[in-house]
Amino acid sequence: MNQHEEDPADKWTAVTEACPCPVCDGPDNCTVAQDGRAVYCGRIEEGSVRQNEGGQWLHYLDHPIPRCHNPHNSAEHDPSGNGNTSVNRWDRLAEKYVKAANRRSRSLGKLAKELGVTVASLKAIGIGWDDDYWTSPERDAAGHIIGIVKRGADGNKKSMKGGKRGLSYDPKATEDSGPIILVEGATDTAAARTLGFAAIGRPSNNGGIDHLAELLKDVPSEREIIVLGENDEKPNGTWPGRDGAIRTATKLSKILGRKVHYALTPDNAKDIRVWLQEHGNDRESFLSRLSLNEVTPPKADTLQWQPFPTEKLSAILFRYIDKSSRAIGCDPSFVAVPLLAALASAIRNARKIQLRRGWTEPSVLWAVCIGESGCLKSPAHDAAMYFIRKKQDELFQKYKQEVRDWNSLSKEEKSTTPYPIPERVKVSDITVEALAVRLDENPDGLLSDLDELSGLFKGFNQYKGKGNDESHYLAMHGARPLTVDRKTGDKKTLHIKNANLSIAGGIQPGVLKKELTQDRHDSGMTARMLMTMPPRRKKTWTDEELTPEDRRELSTVFQKLYELRDTVTGKTTSDGTPLELSEDAKRLFKEFYERHAEEESSLSGVLAAAWSKLEGTAARLALIFHLVRWASGEAVSDEVVDVQSMESAIHIVEWFKHETRRVYAALKESPEENQQRQLIELIQRKGGTVTPREVTRSSRQFGGNEEAEKQLQRLAHAGFGKWEVIKSGGRPRSQFSLSVAVAKSV
Repeated sequence: MNQHEEDPADKWTAVTEACPCPVCDGPDNCTVAQDGRAVYCGRIEEGSVRQNEGGQWLHYLDHPIPRCHNPHNSAEHDPSGNGNTSVNRWDRLAEKYVKAANRRSRSLGKLAKELGVTVASLKAIGIGWDDDYWTSPERDAAGHIIGIVKRGADGNKKSMKGGKRGLSYDPKATEDSGPIILVEGATDTAAARTLGFAAIGRPSNNGGIDHLAELLKDVPSEREIIVLGENDEKPNGTWPGRDGAIRTATKLSKILGRKVHYALTPDNAKDIRVWLQEHGNDRESFLSRLSLNEVTPPKADTLQWQPFPTEKLSAILFRYIDKSSRAIGCDPSFVAVPLLAALASAIRNARKIQLRRGWTEPSVLWAVCIGESGCLKSPAHDAAMYFIRKKQDELFQKYKQEVRDWNSLSKEEKSTTPYPIPERVKVSDITVEALAVRLDENPDGLLSDLDELSGLFKGFNQYKGKGNDESHYLAMHGARPLTVDRKTGDKKTLHIKNANLSIAGGIQPGVLKKELTQDRHDSGMTARMLMTMPPRRKKTWTDEELTPEDRRELSTVFQKLYELRDTVTGKTTSDGTPLELSEDAKRLFKEFYERHAEEESSLSGVLAAAWSKLEGTAARLALIFHLVRWASGEAVSDEVVDVQSMESAIHIVEWFKHETRRVYAALKESPEENQQRQLIELIQRKGGTVTPREVTRSSRQFGGNEEAEKQLQRLAHAGFGKWEVIKSGGRPRSQFSLSVAVAKSV
């Protein structure tokens, strides 16, 4: 980090008319570092590193500036001249000016008439008098005066030396009722007060964001905040007032996590003071003529990771997921999500859930774990697939014995005895034709166990070039009939009545982004995927291990699920015995269904498609959770799904909703947005605050300290947080803190 950021305030000096700012050439509102290599400019943002609390922009200079900018006597920065620049000194000075103004009541009345405002509005914001100038105090969010601006008879304004830019407002402004109007400057604040508004004056069209955010953080969400921009189109076509209002509203919305409005002064008036002069003191007329534009904060659930709610699962699942993820060092969702698909495939076609007459859902889930190479998703996938692979190994051992037995038969016996076919519970084949063969041989259902899910997409239409493989997969997600015509093989046509296929696999974000084309969104493939994409974790050594004892109790659950039979025929292959809902479970699902439908009605595109499938996912999860509880020995019915299982399922679906929004948003990110999201997640893992050095130490992705500082500054500009100076006995240091709205959404 550049040393200037850590220098104490007394090593900076204010510019003067004799030594103007080397960035904007202004005589005030800027300060220069002792060595002449850095400037805090109050006017120009372009090329700056960051903005301070006073709204000034920090610029680093390639060459030292002229010697006239070297520090002056400290008394020059002190408004009282005695070397004391504390908050109390500014308060006393402002009080002195207010008393002087009150003694000039006739002049104050004349000023009010000239501006078109009331004397009361000028007094409310602390207008004072200093010999030849009217003065107005500028405050921080706590109401402390941190600087004073002087206004000459010609209307020109300049800040007193040694002060900082702040807000012009009555400290009781936020206690008023009605909308809060954020205007530019003290005189517009007085005009808004004259109209009866709670008003706060910004130091410029872009300035004062940090103070505003702190001041407004506790304002109720139902109370409107309106950023008012001036109608000040320039000859070159720019609109500083409009653009500043938009930027201010956008940043405040992000920082506060709430709606903020912006508007230009109605009736093409330059500002609110001009409107007041032209239209009179008519608050309702002003409000009715405002053309409000709404800015909403970026949804936290599109940006922030929420941990998988393992605590909502049954104890036996919680224990296995918790122990496995700690032993591996991975995020628990990398074990939990594919494990759900494994459990679904163990139930297969033996059971289904009936929500009402004509609406049943099968035990089928498609689980997708998304992460960069090296994020430990493969070991997590192995932990989730352990029980399926163990069962498959047992079945292959049985098959080998059957082959040996067949080979021992006589020639005559072989002619009348079919060659053994291995029983399968999992496959790695991904073409529809291969799957159809396996499902024909194993009509109970299968799990497609794919450590690398990219092969699934590459295998689509492998043989036909432009066939309907995806539609066949959609049928298998619903355990519906599947018919496949073949050119080779003993059976030219394969028909599976209930083609039940669960899927579990991992994939890298970049690969998934390429594969999830618009065609796949349109077909519904994407909507059926239950995805998790946790933030990348730093690998840490652990001595924890997953022991056979840790697997034993869940192995028993899987075995009981595999042994499920149709309650009528006693066979494993059937249309599935339906489990109905208890009255409480049905009531809970109905409430979820109606709430979910209301959400879905407000969505469009890929999210609407995903929501249409997630309601059925809640029912499928309730079936799985209930049968897991039954198989683990809980005293629950094996014929009716109870309210506890449904409640757990709805909790997990709400998490999948959140993660679906987040993953879709991430897949649409530009490289810059992707880097921004990852930086936010890194800061969250650090507790919400970070220094550039800590960023560099935590991830090579953000380069050295200088590059890390630039990335953090971009977050500040976007309204996701701000810089703070920490003083803890040694040299002050700068750290970046996420805004409350972003930090609390973790």
